Amino acid sequence: MSDLFAALDMTPVCGQVEDWAHTQGYTLLIGLDEAGRGPLAGPVVAAAVSLPDPYPVDGINDSKKLSENRREALFDRIQSHALGYAICAVER
Repeated sequence: MSDLFAALDMTPVCGQVEDWAHTQGYTLLIGLDEAGRGPLAGPVVAAAVSLPDPYPVDGINDSKKLSENRREALFDRIQSHALGYAICAVER
């Protein structure tokens, strides 16, 4: 991944890694995100999703940068358009 960041010559923004991957010939991508207080404070929730390209859902970004209302609004749209997804919650 560090080669990717060097190739981009910056810390990538949402969508930039996907664009790079497509130029390298990758056609199926999986996005990941996690939220939580960390392993000692728990719980932690992680999700992975693959969407068709072009992405049929506008407004996707890091979940921490979205309001709770915006995350809730995107949840159903992402699920309905996903090629596949998984959600996992872990508590101590």
